[in-house]
Amino acid sequence: MYRKNIAIITAAGKGIRLKKDIKKQYIKLKEKPIIYYTIKKFNDFNIIDEIIVVADKENIEYMKKEVIEKYNFPTVNSIVEDEMVIDTLDRDKLRRVQTPQAFKYEILEESYKLVDRNSSKITDEAFIVESAGFPVHITESSEKNIKITTEFDLELAEFLLKKESL
Repeated sequence: MYRKNIAIITAAGKGIRLKKDIKKQYIKLKEKPIIYYTIKKFNDFNIIDEIIVVADKENIEYMKKEVIEKYNFPTVNSIVEDEMVIDTLDRDKLRRVQTPQAFKYEILEESYKLVDRNSSKITDEAFIVESAGFPVHITESSEKNIKITTEFDLELAEFLLKKESL
């Protein structure tokens, strides 16, 4: 039986810690929004069959027209509206873990069925999967795979993109 490899990209964050007037996923690096680079990596990865992008309600149309359609990402079959607000841990007290997080679809689906979605302890999919009793494994990744949270991260991303084009 063929199993699809689906990437779910959560792009509904507010980017408050970055202290910008624009949500971080839409900040432009080399004339393209940050979310473009995330989607492109998955789109170009030949084992990904489908990409689902979770966007905030206010930016669904922008995501559709100015990112997905503009840059012609064929593997993006869905943009999902994120209406659920979740309390999160104070991330300044946590160690940084790189994304993306990857799980077998069946495990993630079953985990979502088992977890209390109203729990204020939910921080990410790894927590949901672990809470459902499934093991969560870590894997080494490139240090260039950064998460943009602070002004420093933004400057680092700009530097890495400039270095790539040299």
